[in-house]
Amino acid sequence: MVLLAGTLRQLPGRVKHIPCDDSSLRVIIATIKHNVAQIDWANWRPTEYATLCFVLRDSQILLIHKKRGLGAGKINGPGGRLEPGETAIQAAVRETQEEIGVTPVGLEEAGILHFEFLDGYKLHVSVFTAGDCEGELIETPEAKPVWKPVGEIP
Repeated sequence: MVLLAGTLRQLPGRVKHIPCDDSSLRVIIATIKHNVAQIDWANWRPTEYATLCFVLRDSQILLIHKKRGLGAGKINGPGGRLEPGETAIQAAVRETQEEIGVTPVGLEEAGILHFEFLDGYKLHVSVFTAGDCEGELIETPEAKPVWKPVGEIP
């Protein structure tokens, strides 16, 4: 389970809301809210820094089906941890190239996310959007790329 706080400019399209009528789900959500409320965000310090990059083109968004590592089995944007001496924007470009073979262009910072896992691991994520990408999409051992209409983000 992960606890999340942060700010993120809304990507174009709809935000999906999943109704929660099941009482066990309400208990889980209440537990998450309770734990998030207990985090001392003023003194919060990340264990590591990472990035996410969302390429937007013609009302579509480039996502990945993550195949291994943190988030395996999930749909997300390409991204990963910063290497020593690397800036967040450099990492966003490198990770996108490594994971799906394309270079994002026209990157803009879209927000910051803070994740705190129950085991104490804390991740600061810089989120970027890109107006396009160059190169040929490839599937790698890390990720399978997929274009989706922005209004159909899973």
